Amino acid sequence: MTPKYTIALITYFDILGFQDMVKTKPEAEIYNLLMHFKNTSKSDEKEMKEYSRSYNYFSDTIVRSVNVLSEANRRRPDGILFNELYDPLYIINDLILKGVLIRGSVTIGPIFNENDIFFGPGVITAYDLERKAIYPRIIVDSIIVKTLNIINSKGEMRKNASDLSRNLFYLLSSNTNTLIDEKNFILKMLKKGRDNVWFVDYLGALASEYDEIYEFSLFLNQHKLLVEKGIRSKLKNSHVLEKYLWLRRYHNTYVSQLVAHDKQFSRLLINEIPI
Repeated sequence: MTPKYTIALITYFDILGFQDMVKTKPEAEIYNLLMHFKNTSKSDEKEMKEYSRSYNYFSDTIVRSVNVLSEANRRRPDGILFNELYDPLYIINDLILKGVLIRGSVTIGPIFNENDIFFGPGVITAYDLERKAIYPRIIVDSIIVKTLNIINSKGEMRKNASDLSRNLFYLLSSNTNTLIDEKNFILKMLKKGRDNVWFVDYLGALASEYDEIYEFSLFLNQHKLLVEKGIRSKLKNSHVLEKYLWLRRYHNTYVSQLVAHDKQFSRLLINEIPI
């Protein structure tokens, strides 16, 4: 066999503060957390095989990949970019309810992943991007966001699209939605940070996943408590504190939109200095 790279969509994420957890929590608690993280990150076996999805685990790090140009995705496109941005919403939701935050990245690039051997330029890019995420967020490679523009207002791919952009066509293609609808669904899930980095807007996206606004407000309250606890415990650690201050700003920006429609949500805002 001659090893060859395949073009893959890669999601790389890990648990923030995991080193401290290992130092302070019992083995059973760490094990249960990692098993939960692993199980919520994995698709069913049939889908994994059909769409050439793979999952690699090491300690608290999970790397998901899916072959963009697989035969199944060419024959019956599944909207893999949307799904790969959508799935982490549930991972984030579940872990926040457990008081855990994650950070990650999503990119596209060449990889080799067979016989438990996993490497390639795409993996390195995903790793580098995850380091650049800095805060508790899943950032999306700018090349993915930029090349969303290969879809024009008519929902057609522009003729001058590059080879990489043409690969993105198979990321967007869905057997249930038009290209323009798929593009718009994806853009609604993303947010551009002050540092011009695009990331998954999980608070905005999760709102529509809850049946009742009351249930979502309970989640937001848990999110608030997690941020406040993090700020209190890291006041003397400026490096980690910066992450929680960013999260407070993200949280308050979203909640302020709710307050504009209903003042009762003001109780979910995080004070400048939690007491």
